[in-house]
Amino acid sequence: MTTPTQLLPTPPYSVYPAIPLTATPYPETSDWGLGRRETDPNALFTFENWQASVQNDSFAIYWGTSPIPVAQDIVKNIANRYNLTIPGTKIPEGESQVVGEVTRAASGQLEASFPELYLVKTQRPGGLTFWASEHYHRGLHLTVDGLPDGSIINQANTQVGLWCLIKPYENIRKNDTITVAYGASTIDHIVSPAEAAGTAPIRIFISPQVIKQGNQFGPVGVAFMVRDVVNNVSGETYAYSKPYILESELDVTLLRPPAFMLDGAVKSTVDLDQPSAQRYEAQVTLPVDPLAPIPPNQIVLVVTVTQKTQPGTSSRTVRLPAVTDKNQGSEILTIPTDLIASMTDGTLRMFVEWQAADGTLLNRSGSTVVRVVGTAALVLPAPAFENKPGPRTIAPENYPNGAVVAVKYQGMNSTHVISLNWTFANGSSAAIPVQTGNASGTVLFNISPQLISQSMGQVVNLSYEVTTSIKTSVSGNQQLKVQGKELVNDTSTFADGSYAGWERGPAGADPRNLKFVNDNGKLILFNNTFTNKSAGVLLKKRFTNLRVGTTYVFSVQVSRWSEDFAYPIGFLQTSQGEKTTPLTITTDYPYFQSMSLSFVAQGTDIDLMYVSAQDSGVGNDYVLRNFVVERT
Repeated sequence: MTTPTQLLPTPPYSVYPAIPLTATPYPETSDWGLGRRETDPNALFTFENWQASVQNDSFAIYWGTSPIPVAQDIVKNIANRYNLTIPGTKIPEGESQVVGEVTRAASGQLEASFPELYLVKTQRPGGLTFWASEHYHRGLHLTVDGLPDGSIINQANTQVGLWCLIKPYENIRKNDTITVAYGASTIDHIVSPAEAAGTAPIRIFISPQVIKQGNQFGPVGVAFMVRDVVNNVSGETYAYSKPYILESELDVTLLRPPAFMLDGAVKSTVDLDQPSAQRYEAQVTLPVDPLAPIPPNQIVLVVTVTQKTQPGTSSRTVRLPAVTDKNQGSEILTIPTDLIASMTDGTLRMFVEWQAADGTLLNRSGSTVVRVVGTAALVLPAPAFENKPGPRTIAPENYPNGAVVAVKYQGMNSTHVISLNWTFANGSSAAIPVQTGNASGTVLFNISPQLISQSMGQVVNLSYEVTTSIKTSVSGNQQLKVQGKELVNDTSTFADGSYAGWERGPAGADPRNLKFVNDNGKLILFNNTFTNKSAGVLLKKRFTNLRVGTTYVFSVQVSRWSEDFAYPIGFLQTSQGEKTTPLTITTDYPYFQSMSLSFVAQGTDIDLMYVSAQDSGVGNDYVLRNFVVERT
């Protein structure tokens, strides 16, 4: 690398914000950290525009001691900043010095940034040792000091708290954050250099105060996950260790905790990425009153939803409507699907209140905690043309500068790739550049006036697709009716290999039927009838620009292709009900017979159809041309 003679005022930096490492609990030597999020599959760095930049200035990033840049480009257009994509395979693990360099186009003058030290770490804490059939991370191991798995905890053995023992895991490193989940509460512990280098278990204390917040009667799960200094999380779908179950008898007066059921089976984990009928229920066990109180008692299921967010965690509590206690000792309560389907990386804690008919509390149960993993379902409402939802009729002349389509949904973030679909009635669609989501939850797509003009006289379906790291979801539709100039003449010769908006009907659905054939240097539309179910609509087209009360003539030319076997028989029809008498096609190619249908438009939108009245697939081959719709 040539020795620079000037200093760039701002070093290049990661577009996906690097993690600052200058204020970690245990000192790091690097200035910045990059994890999987910032480097897989590529890292994206940017240069702030330098003084007096011109086209063909060269800018590059050097990683480590190599004299060869990991990425390089030239200025094509002056901008506020310039991006460089660095393949993740070119970025070494560990600590490296990173320098940005600019070479002036005219003078060859070099400018370099002040070197910065980057820590790159893409290995997940705990490694990737999990089995898909298990809803936990097999590389993470936890025990509770003095209490085997399944032990009973009570006032005597928890009065001074509990100690969790974390076995050193693969890729352990100083400044890892170990998060121990005791029920729905969490305790964070930062790994010290000595703990990372040692072989002894890491001890994490669970205080009596945390224990009191957990389930006082029934099973309590203890598990942990790890987030390293560059925000890599243990595992992928299953970040937590196998739950270490303790049976709580801290409050013996409580009713038994409800059992959480998924599709009729008792579960402790919900994986939103696994196929399911999403029938969520709670089975409640209650005392039977021999006197059968009148009015009957009631049950209220209380659900607390806790999930991780960018700042930390958020919780909300939902009290479901009261359900009558039938005094049978057990009840099944329905849990709303949307309570769980919208979660990600969270827990459900639920218990029941047993009440008299007037709402007086008789008792409450212990709590059950259910962990929710996988990808939260996105609820994608239809897009909104010009920010106006619902079906729309638009006039192209009202949009000389184009229009915008708004995409809004909850849960949008910058990792989402959003593609807008502008789909015509025949299934074809226009190409519209994709966009990435943002934290505001709204993305605007620009629609050119040319596209709106090209859509005149057609019905357009607007929808969008959102692609995450797990799957692609599709929104609802908004229907646009794009008005066109009033129809005077619409002629489709089919000689250019185009259907010109005519669509195959059921009688032309077999791909072996309708096709364009080269006959002595010219294209013809040929129906090579293959099946004995060839009667019905062969071709149809919707016209949306007719004038009500005006007379139009729909005419077609048809020629028999083969003199053998069945004659083609056809007629013309409108969606208003008018149709011609079926005509037997006896004229052989290259000569044609004509048929025509006169009709008065009762509405602006009418379907016109060519209909076959011949079932046979033996013979019944014919050529079509000159589909003309004309105002009289």
